[in-house]
Amino acid sequence: MPRYDAERFDPPAPLALVTIRNPLSGATSVNVPMLLDSGAVVTLIPRTVVDRLAVDITSQRQRELIGFDGTASLSSAIHLELFFVGGGSAVSSCL
Repeated sequence: MPRYDAERFDPPAPLALVTIRNPLSGATSVNVPMLLDSGAVVTLIPRTVVDRLAVDITSQRQRELIGFDGTASLSSAIHLELFFVGGGSAVSSCL
């Protein structure tokens, strides 16, 4: 069961600390706080983590994201591996 974080979210929201790995280089970033959203279509990765993992986003395809307030933005679709405690799964992610 994920813990609920009341320091960053009001109301408290489920948060997991995960490891993210660039499968091309093997570079990893550990203890990345990720908000769990079981209804999300994509996984958003913090830009600072993507930069730290040296992911080349210049030639990646773009996805349009629409916020709750209706604001549209573009994000690069990238492939990273995301590992939860006790297991892992590869995900295609947007930053």
